[in-house]
Amino acid sequence: MHRRHGRLRRKHEGLRAKEDGMRHRPACQQRRAAEARREFEKQRAKIEAELHSERAQNYILAEELVRQTRLLEHTEIARKADEELLRRQQSQCDELRAQRAEAELQLVEFEGDNRRATDRMREELVARVNRCFRGSTRWKIAARDRVTLRELEIRAAALMSGDSWSRRRVAKR
Repeated sequence: MHRRHGRLRRKHEGLRAKEDGMRHRPACQQRRAAEARREFEKQRAKIEAELHSERAQNYILAEELVRQTRLLEHTEIARKADEELLRRQQSQCDELRAQRAEAELQLVEFEGDNRRATDRMREELVARVNRCFRGSTRWKIAARDRVTLRELEIRAAALMSGDSWSRRRVAKR
């Protein structure tokens, strides 16, 4: 510790000697010292201006960084919302596909039932129409038989009446 103390004392004495020497400098040296101080002040002002400019630029960049960070946060929130919406829409789409498949199965089943019902109705209709045709044919035959019987009766009556003109007419028929 004593050694350290001595070193500091010598340093202090050396600075004092320099200071004392500076006071007693000649005018030429004092002018050079004044020029050096002015040059130093110029450099200092220049450095302070650059420092101020860099601080202003840093402030602008910091504001831009905050703005970009907020924009990124909003974009991330929007992206998550879009992903959630997409997930819900895919779920709905899957549900609708399942409903469509079920509806198609029901449609196939309904069409099969409908086809069978249509076939049954067609068969019944054909049977009815055939019965109608048979009935109509029988009716026509019966009607013709009646007409034929009637005609025969008319011819017989005409023949029995003995009129020659009536006989010619009956013969033509």
